[in-house]
Amino acid sequence: GDDDAMLGALLEEGLRARILDAHSGPAQLRALFRVFQANLLALEHYVPQPYDGSALLLSASESAPGSAPLPRHRGWEGLVRGGLEVLDVPGSHHALMQDPHLESLVERLREALARVADLEPRGATGS
Repeated sequence: GDDDAMLGALLEEGLRARILDAHSGPAQLRALFRVFQANLLALEHYVPQPYDGSALLLSASESAPGSAPLPRHRGWEGLVRGGLEVLDVPGSHHALMQDPHLESLVERLREALARVADLEPRGATGS
């Protein structure tokens, strides 16, 4: 069907770009497509619930090309009741976990974890 045609075209592009090989490429694409389908299904049925604790959101400073700008809080502000801290990090949503943006993200996480560690009572086991 349409899925097979699409996966076939993706395989051709992956082979041409040398990011897939003819032997394992079809199975890799099919597995990724099943994950994509499961994620879409989960997204369609997900109803976010309020959270009483506090949260840190690392917000991508760059929007995806052609996408509408999003608020810094990305829609979480009304759900996080204990306080939402939003820190901007360079890059787009899909580039945050890649160089050159990863170092900045790691530094922000280290700073946030250090602040939390300073707030915890000494001797807390975390269990």
